[in-house]
Amino acid sequence: MTNLRELLEILACPQCKGPLSLADQSTVQALRPQWVEKWQKQADSQSAPSGELEGGFICTACQLFYPVVDGIPDFVLDDALALQK
Repeated sequence: MTNLRELLEILACPQCKGPLSLADQSTVQALRPQWVEKWQKQADSQSAPSGELEGGFICTACQLFYPVVDGIPDFVLDDALALQK
């Protein structure tokens, strides 16, 4: 996750085109079970996800979390996780 901070300057939320912030590790840990559950539903299996959830980006306007898996940011809207309010 060394270069994720640098990406913040050029990345925008795919939904609202607003700014993103880097998720702290406590947020990533809190969202990990939701991410695993969503991955299992999409994969239609009970197996573990094939990658490691390393971090993520947050859009505060949309209340969405965009995961970073194995160092690759995932900005597919269907893969985003809703933040708990």
